[in-house]
Amino acid sequence: MICADECGGFYAYATRLPGVVGEGESFEEAVESVREGFVSVLSDYLENGEIPWEEEVIHDHGTLVSLSITVNG
Repeated sequence: MICADECGGFYAYATRLPGVVGEGESFEEAVESVREGFVSVLSDYLENGEIPWEEEVIHDHGTLVSLSITVNG
């Protein structure tokens, strides 16, 4: 989910994967930042052998973004 920040810029977070966040001055920077967050967090989760997927109801009015990420292990 990517939302405009009231103070300027954008913030991004994974709606169902804890720990994945990002931010940027532009929408594109926020997308890249959250993509990098996904790679980092997923790598950590895979090293520990578990991904804590959460079901969450989205109440925000941000923009949902789909990312393709390949994690080599």
